[in-house]
Amino acid sequence: MVNTPSHVATHPATSRSRACVGMDTHDVSETVDALTRFGMTYVLRFFSDEEARYVTRHPSRAAKYLAERFAAREAILKLLELGDLLAHRRDIKVAGDGPRTDIILTGQCLARAHDRGFSKIHLSLASTTHIAVAVAVADQTR
Repeated sequence: MVNTPSHVATHPATSRSRACVGMDTHDVSETVDALTRFGMTYVLRFFSDEEARYVTRHPSRAAKYLAERFAAREAILKLLELGDLLAHRRDIKVAGDGPRTDIILTGQCLARAHDRGFSKIHLSLASTTHIAVAVAVADQTR
């Protein structure tokens, strides 16, 4: 896992809005190991019910799919400047697959996003057979 701090850059549209970035990578083999060792217990501990259903419908794509979403959660936690994934794992949901991937925040993560003035969080996911990458970018209006 890469520990990359959040970065802030001025948004070109207006000097009052800024973009904040959180990024993370996750080794797909770690997800394969966790699925082999713990099965659905691992999935249900870290992922949403929707993500668990995807895994049961598409077992051949489960490892890459979950590795991307694990990296996404870590990237969002960095963006929000919250540390512990276990404490916040159910407050971050990555909904959809492919180009229509959305982030749904609840609980402390949602409160933190409001506190930081985030109006929208965008997410980009990518993976190879070995590594998953997630970049989360928030529009910050204050």
